[in-house]
Amino acid sequence: MSLASIPFIFLFFPFFLLLYYVIPLGWWRKVVLVIGSLFFIIWLDPNHVHVFALLILINYLFGLVISRMKRERQDSKSAWVMTFLGIVINLGFLIYYKYSSLILTSLSPIIRIENPFFTNPIIPPLGISFLTFNAVSYLVDVYQQIVPGEKNLLSFSCFLLMFPKLTLGPVTRYDQIKDTLSTKWFQNPKFIKGLRRFVIGLGKKLILADNLAIIVNKVFDADYSTMNTSVAWFGLLAFTLQIFYDFSGYTDMAIGIGIMIGYQFPENFNSPYMAKSISDFWRRWHMTLTNWFRTYLFLPLELKLKNAGAFRQPVSIIIVFIATGIWHGASWNFLIWGAYYGILLAIEAIGFGKILKRIPVFFQHLITMLFVIIGWVFFKITNIASWSKFLSVLVGLNHPSGEITLRSMNILLFVPLLIIGALFTTSVTSKFYNESTLAGKIILALSIFGIFIISISYLLANGFQPFLYAKF
Repeated sequence: MSLASIPFIFLFFPFFLLLYYVIPLGWWRKVVLVIGSLFFIIWLDPNHVHVFALLILINYLFGLVISRMKRERQDSKSAWVMTFLGIVINLGFLIYYKYSSLILTSLSPIIRIENPFFTNPIIPPLGISFLTFNAVSYLVDVYQQIVPGEKNLLSFSCFLLMFPKLTLGPVTRYDQIKDTLSTKWFQNPKFIKGLRRFVIGLGKKLILADNLAIIVNKVFDADYSTMNTSVAWFGLLAFTLQIFYDFSGYTDMAIGIGIMIGYQFPENFNSPYMAKSISDFWRRWHMTLTNWFRTYLFLPLELKLKNAGAFRQPVSIIIVFIATGIWHGASWNFLIWGAYYGILLAIEAIGFGKILKRIPVFFQHLITMLFVIIGWVFFKITNIASWSKFLSVLVGLNHPSGEITLRSMNILLFVPLLIIGALFTTSVTSKFYNESTLAGKIILALSIFGIFIISISYLLANGFQPFLYAKF
């Protein structure tokens, strides 16, 4: 049951909203939200309910202990040790479930390991990457006295388990929603605004991303050695758009649900493909993850490396983006993808960024997008040995007029989809949120209704396709 599935849209969510709105008390809504989130988890991942319960209890207790130590002005070192221990436990869960198989597989040629994971691979709990990052940010913020330790277990459970953001984020800090969690009486949310945001996200996923996936699957499953250069670029551009609409579509749905139930989640995208530099791209793409790494890893590294001189910032950036790559998945291609961006950002930081700003804006954008699009090769193709083959096709070194062409793959009819997709990566999408005149409101309402009907039609015809970021 995903946010973009028939059971969720027509069964779970309407029934959840009915219970949620029936009583205006804040505590009632938290009860419904926790029960609804637990039901959501049990539906999707019944084998890991105990993991969620453990993580909630561990972080709740650690938060209380750390908060008490800081409040009573006990030895600051003890509070630091408790915070560090809490972080280690959270990351231990993440490493065990997400990376242990990769680590043991990588070590097996060096150390002979009899390991049951080869025959019975560990399946990570639903949204473990997002949940542990939320928990780590909470413990650090309690230690730094940005927020007090939450005494209400129900409120804390809402923070970690909240189903709209559980599987794919956005990464949310406790202080961003604590005021709503502590409200005794529920304030009516901007329901229509939230519904509209949800439908736009649904359309991004089902109308754009899932149709772009048809191109992507055909191209990247084909034989690169006989592929036409135009086919490779067509497929890569399709993936560039697909991953944006797939992930930002989920974010829109999550934020829309949040608005409907009275919570304002942080934004995660801001027209990233309009960026004028790589650093600008990462200020616009997956913004909550970027902000998390900046706050909880980059700034502490900068402090630790304060005596490193000119190497401090580049080294910190590269470390942070290697970690960002590793966060995305237990595969070497993600680590290299992160290092790729770390190196590009380090080059910008040591001076190229200033040079880039001196050239015309059009070329800033063009250079940035070229590096971003090439970067998706390392992200999409998990088999590192295939990178050179695909890149050779892109630059025309490997049979530029190969046997596999746009016509032979029957994907030329998707050209309008690519044009529409490219158009809506610009700020033109903001017009969906503007309501200045009565005519504008009517057109907007009809557009939203049309998007919903078309989305449901696609869903009924093709079934649900998993979100790309669901595996991260």
